[in-house]
Amino acid sequence: MKVIIIGAGASGLMAALNIPNDYEVILLEKNTPAKKLLQTGAGRCNYWNEEINTTKYNTQRKLELEKIISRKNQQAVLTEFAKLGIVPKIKNGYYYPSSESSQTVKQAFLSKLEDKVTILENFPVTDIKVTKDKFIVSSNDKSLTCDKLIMATGSNASLKEEDNFAYNFLKKTKHAITPLLPALVSLIIKDKTLLSLKGLRIDATLSLIEDNKLIKKETGQLQLTAYGLSGICTFNLSSLVARGLYNGKKEIIKINFLDFLKTDNYLDYFNKRNELMAKPKAITLFETLINYKLVNALFSKEKISPEAKWEDLTSKQKKSLLTSLSAYEVQVFSTNSLKDAQTVSGGVSLNDINVETCESLLVKNLYITGELLDVDGLCGGFNLAFAFITGYLAGRALKDD
Repeated sequence: MKVIIIGAGASGLMAALNIPNDYEVILLEKNTPAKKLLQTGAGRCNYWNEEINTTKYNTQRKLELEKIISRKNQQAVLTEFAKLGIVPKIKNGYYYPSSESSQTVKQAFLSKLEDKVTILENFPVTDIKVTKDKFIVSSNDKSLTCDKLIMATGSNASLKEEDNFAYNFLKKTKHAITPLLPALVSLIIKDKTLLSLKGLRIDATLSLIEDNKLIKKETGQLQLTAYGLSGICTFNLSSLVARGLYNGKKEIIKINFLDFLKTDNYLDYFNKRNELMAKPKAITLFETLINYKLVNALFSKEKISPEAKWEDLTSKQKKSLLTSLSAYEVQVFSTNSLKDAQTVSGGVSLNDINVETCESLLVKNLYITGELLDVDGLCGGFNLAFAFITGYLAGRALKDD
C-alpha cells in the first residue's frame, strides 16, 4: 500500500511519523520541509500550549473540535514529542524546545523519518484526480499514484501568491468550505490620533464590539502602526473581526490603556492621585503611568493644555479625557490581506471529516488535516498544536486498516 502526504509542515511530518512501516510513504513538499515551522516563535518554535481547549479556537463546530483536541489526543502527541527527544521549556504556558531553536524540532522529525519516508522537495502539486480506488497526484509533467492521500498543505496564509489547488480539489469533491479569511493579522483603521503614534507599543485591554454587542476581550501589548492596530492582543481578535466584516457587521475596537489600575472609578483614582502628588500639572498624573507620547496625543485630541492643572479642568473635560484613556473607540474598516496573515479563518467543515481519524466522509482514503480545516487558534502555539494533533490522527488511522 502506498500513501502520499502533501505538505511537509507540522501536520504532514506528524502524520508521516505515525504511519505503519508496512506502507510506502511519499512526502511531497513544494519548498523545503518545515519551512513555516522554522519561523514560528521568532525562530524558537512555539509548538504547544498547556491551555489547549475549545475557547482558544474559532470554528463553527465546537463539539467536533472538542473531540479532536481531547486530553487523550493531546497526551498522545506530547508522547510523540518525548519519543523524538524534544524536552519542552514552558514559559507562561507556551511550549518551546529546550534548545529554543525551531531547527531542533525540524531535525528531530527528519532524523526519525530518514529511513521510513521518501521526501520529494520542490514538488509543487498542481492537480489531484480520484479514480475508482486510487489517487493521481500531479506536479506539472510528473504524476504519482497512491492508495491513500493525506492533505496537509497548510493554507494560503503568508503566501505571496494564492495557491488554490488544494481548495479547488476539495470544492470539486463537494466538501463544504467556509469562506477563507485572514486570521492572526493586523487591523486597518482611519483614526488620525492613533495613526500618528505609529511604532508605539503599549499594554492595553482591547474589547471587540460588533454591532453594539461585546464579543470578546483581549489583554496584551498593542502595537500601533502606520495603518492601524497590531500585536498579539489584536491578532487574537482578528479572526472574529474578519468574519464580522465579511458578514457586513460594524466592528469597533474599544481600547483601555488604564486597565492595569484595576479600578472601576477612574475619576476617584485620579482625584486621589492628584492630592498625593501635591497637585502637579494634569499631564504629569498620566505621563508617570503610561507612555508620554500617547498621553500628549490624547491631551491634544481633547484640546487640553499641557500646562493645565487637574483641578482647573471641567468635569466634562475630565470625563472625556478618562474615556479616551479607558474606552477609546476606533472603527475597523478591514484587515490586512491573507499574505500578511499567520493563518486562515475558514476551511473544510469539521462536519465533512471523521473526527477520530480526519478521514473525509465524502472521499474514501482521503485525509484532511491542519490549516485546511475550519479551525483557527489564538497566538501561543495553538495552531501548531492543532496541526500536530490532526496529523497524528491521520497517520495513526492507517494502523487500524
